[in-house]
Amino acid sequence: MRNVLIHISYFGDLEFSKRMIGVIWLYRFLFIPAFLLLLPYYLIRMVRRGGYLRDFKQRIGFAPCLGRSEGRRVWIQAVSVGEVLAVEPLVDGLIGLGYEIVLTTTTSTGYKLARKKYDSKVRFTGLFQLDFLPIVRSSWKRLRPDICLLMESELWPEHLWQAHQRKVPIILVNARMSDRSFKRAKLVKFAYAPLLQSLAGLMASGQQDLDRYLNLGIDPEKAQLTGNLKIDVELSPVIDAEKKAKLMDEIGFSKNIPVILGSSTWAGEELALTEVTQRLILAGIQCHLLLVPRHAERRGEIRKQLEGQSLTWHFRSDSLSPPKTTVIYVADTTGELVRFTQISSVAFIGKTLPPNEGSQTPIEAAALGIPTVFGPATNNFRIICEELEEAEASVRIQDIDTLFEVLKALLDDTDRLNNMSRAATNWHKANLGASERTLEFIKNLTPTPS
Repeated sequence: MRNVLIHISYFGDLEFSKRMIGVIWLYRFLFIPAFLLLLPYYLIRMVRRGGYLRDFKQRIGFAPCLGRSEGRRVWIQAVSVGEVLAVEPLVDGLIGLGYEIVLTTTTSTGYKLARKKYDSKVRFTGLFQLDFLPIVRSSWKRLRPDICLLMESELWPEHLWQAHQRKVPIILVNARMSDRSFKRAKLVKFAYAPLLQSLAGLMASGQQDLDRYLNLGIDPEKAQLTGNLKIDVELSPVIDAEKKAKLMDEIGFSKNIPVILGSSTWAGEELALTEVTQRLILAGIQCHLLLVPRHAERRGEIRKQLEGQSLTWHFRSDSLSPPKTTVIYVADTTGELVRFTQISSVAFIGKTLPPNEGSQTPIEAAALGIPTVFGPATNNFRIICEELEEAEASVRIQDIDTLFEVLKALLDDTDRLNNMSRAATNWHKANLGASERTLEFIKNLTPTPS
């Protein structure tokens, strides 16, 4: 009952409203020049990645008019593919409790996946709108939610203001705060704090994240540590030994030779892994390299890099029949990382070697019992990476030379790889339960529909 009273009380706080109005008008004043300045960059990115024109009208506020819900409608904003996958246990749990779901996402790949996974069980699957006053107001009039959930660190001022005006509670779930974001937020704490105070609740994915949000101004009464929703994601498809052997044959790999996976690699990391693979083979360590780039549209850049070396290679987008002598296979498709992870002996986690920083998620590999290696820049998953290191399920490297040394040592020590695999699985099992805790928080904060 205490939490229900908390989210009601802030709607009538005049002092808070004054601070929030000040932040909103500052945001509106800066929005248009910032938008025009960044527009060329985002247009180029949209053209490269493709798919952004589909249902574009939703991005400018023209979502379908849903009318009133018989029960209570929850609007969940999941930014991209990772968040779309992470909310599945939450979506299923809320539907089981009688809530009606509206799910939006930002990226074209996230939207494609969301339509595939959720169209049959939610009221509406759509695209999140540009955070500009007339556009946001239009979306809210059409979607008419009773509760809103934002994921991780998405605090859109106009979106929050519409919720405040309509007395609709917004909850930040799976809340996290990277090192870079925390530094930036502290510089504008005067503006960031009112945004946090407008939340009805915050569920942090880790203790460090919770501490950072408390430092930035979230009311301790509204904040709770619930754990990372991404750890609860049920991975699919999980393939058996027969299907693994078939997949190995499909990509031209020998069943008896270990596979190094480049998991969601970024620029420069494919070249580093190719060089390391060459050095391993010269050192007498037979291995295959399976590259799954984070952005498939980089295939042209990767192809040029592979043309300059001697190992045989093949791109999945070229054909599904590679030569049987393939050493390097590039899976330049989407939605297949889980399958490919299961045939790997060890996975290098992308976006962790300089100049890249931030890290892709190591959670999927750990859940599948795959030993992982990552570079020095793991800001986005710092605590998880540190826990995996402490559990001896992962190894951190600093550069290409240490990557070579570590992979050489691991591929030459089957017992160590097996121990790392068990440690990864045990870590994953010990950290399950975030979805249940998040659902319980929402139930306590908002009455369950009748």
